[in-house]
Amino acid sequence: DNDVLMLFRYFRQNKDDLILEVGNNQEYACHILADYGHKVIGVDLMSFFHEGHLLNYHRFRGDFCKLASEGIFEKDSLDAIFSTSAIEHFGLKTYPGCPGNDCYDEIAMAHIWNVLKPGGICYITVPYGKNFVVHGNDWRIYNRETLRERIIQDFQVENWAFFKSDVCPGLPDVGGKPPIVAEGDADGFDLECPHLTVFLKMRKGCPRA
Repeated sequence: DNDVLMLFRYFRQNKDDLILEVGNNQEYACHILADYGHKVIGVDLMSFFHEGHLLNYHRFRGDFCKLASEGIFEKDSLDAIFSTSAIEHFGLKTYPGCPGNDCYDEIAMAHIWNVLKPGGICYITVPYGKNFVVHGNDWRIYNRETLRERIIQDFQVENWAFFKSDVCPGLPDVGGKPPIVAEGDADGFDLECPHLTVFLKMRKGCPRA
């Protein structure tokens, strides 16, 4: 999974950190981190994907935004949060139990901000391109403006990179695994397929006024 490969390229968290994955239907990254001794929580609308029990890993089934608003995840309580190829589906009824809300991606990112500790790190991947696209009930593609407004919000961006999570016809890359795409080429990619992805490593700075 190229999104997970990109996450681990930039992932730098201590074993004592409490880490949450938002949208972890497949659970692969959580299992890897738990196997290496990290303390991990997962949350997803879907039922468990893997069988068995792992030390250091607990999973909630439900709507992250609803659980966060109910106080399941306490304010300023988590050291790091990651979400790979999930936020673009929030509010679009992609999966059973997902509420219809055009702004649910923004709401999810606001909750992520609130439950992170000051100085905490957020790792995110979402589709990217020249135009902002909402593809029915399936997914969103973000452009530079909507990435800033809906995803980055008040976070401080420490690293970002553009990469191919799947085939992107006509889009050159500069090599690497996953294939890295130059920023200028990413900004000009206008095919309505969610296979060009932006990775963001962001830090929560001072609390909001």
